[in-house]
Amino acid sequence: MKKQQDELTLIESFLYGDMEAFQLLTENYKDDIFNTLFYLLGTRVAKDRIELLAQEVFLEVYNNLKNLENKRAFTIWLYQLALKMANFELARIRSKNVQNNDEDYTNPEEEIEYLFTHKQEELEKESAKKYKTKEFRDLVLQAIDILPDEFRTVVVLRDIEQLTYEDISSILDMSPEVIKNRVFLAKIKLQKMLI
Repeated sequence: MKKQQDELTLIESFLYGDMEAFQLLTENYKDDIFNTLFYLLGTRVAKDRIELLAQEVFLEVYNNLKNLENKRAFTIWLYQLALKMANFELARIRSKNVQNNDEDYTNPEEEIEYLFTHKQEELEKESAKKYKTKEFRDLVLQAIDILPDEFRTVVVLRDIEQLTYEDISSILDMSPEVIKNRVFLAKIKLQKMLI
């Protein structure tokens, strides 16, 4: 009962603009959501991709918590979002495999081998396409420049300088969890600016 009351307090605080309350909600559930996605997706998806999907679940929470009618059902809703995210990811993988070659990916071992050997290359190609245009790059840099210092610093170190969370943690003398949360929140802010 106390945990649910604390959860409701955090939800209400977040809905009134308290970003630390959202960070605490995220901290309270991030391992559970990651593990749920990990076990739902298994070896079909790399760990980095699962972490990204977990962040997308919390982005959905951030954007839609205000629309949740029964705040006491938050935990159930959160797991529903994770399940939905896993199902979309599985459908994406299946669709990609069918498009590549209908016959080669019916064997799960071949599918797993394909995903592990080609996933990194595909992600790099997708990223290159996204950021190819100078206009988009300039727009992103302008948006980063507008971010408050605490968010801009972590975005620059992580996404532009491509430092690890541990390195950024050492540089800023903060825990890696705080850095990850700030990167996550900065990306939310950037997304809102770029939409």
